[in-house]
Amino acid sequence: MTINVAAAWLTGKLHSKCQDKVNACRGKIYIHSYIDEQTRIESDYGLVVLSDGAGSKEYSATGAFTATRSVEKFFTQIYDWKSFDEYNIEEIKAELLQYIIGEISSVASFDDDISDYACTLLFVLYIGASRKYIYGHIGDGGIVGLEDDTLSIISEPENGEYKNQTYFITDKDAVDFFHLGIGSKKSEQLGFLLCTDGVSSSLFKSTRAGQVISPVCQTFCQWLMSAESEEDIITVSKAYRDNLQKYFSPMSKDDLSLGVMTVS
Repeated sequence: MTINVAAAWLTGKLHSKCQDKVNACRGKIYIHSYIDEQTRIESDYGLVVLSDGAGSKEYSATGAFTATRSVEKFFTQIYDWKSFDEYNIEEIKAELLQYIIGEISSVASFDDDISDYACTLLFVLYIGASRKYIYGHIGDGGIVGLEDDTLSIISEPENGEYKNQTYFITDKDAVDFFHLGIGSKKSEQLGFLLCTDGVSSSLFKSTRAGQVISPVCQTFCQWLMSAESEEDIITVSKAYRDNLQKYFSPMSKDDLSLGVMTVS
């Protein structure tokens, strides 16, 4: 089994700095044995996290950066994994949200309002030993999945009452809009593409007739799936950035970011 992760981002035309933050990593995690909790089993994992800082909030870029790192630390160091086979989504949701808010609060000044660090959040974690993945999403942007040659929207953008509004991890009612789910790897090849709203509108949408997904999503996944070394992954990441610059930037003034993970 090979787990590859790669990402790219680009500052929007109206921004002086990129408020999108990305974290793509892979490594080993350890989970208590289902049979003997004293025994810890090693597993390969892959994780991609994206966060889009709210443009109107002063410290949203800091909030987004903190959120992407918090998800990694939570799953690899904080969460007490009991088994590869059973996951309590509501438990993970509550603990993860509390942890992220705690981490953002720890970097905030005493007189700051937590809403000044507002950001969206998307992530997918794949755990090799169980052949399962966990995904989470609040706000706009979205997640596309590829299984063999079939594309599907795993999580769609969610906007507020008005088109230019969305939900943030720092909202008081974030728990109501923070969606988590679990899926299983049932085929030989699996891919995930996560993107913020500056990219998502060009790649996919849902209509009354069904899901419309650009074949570019499959192409991006296949590039990464073919990578056989760290140098190859760096080359793929550069290709993603070149595509953001050439094809997506002319269609959006917003920050652009995407993260991809493949399992084969």
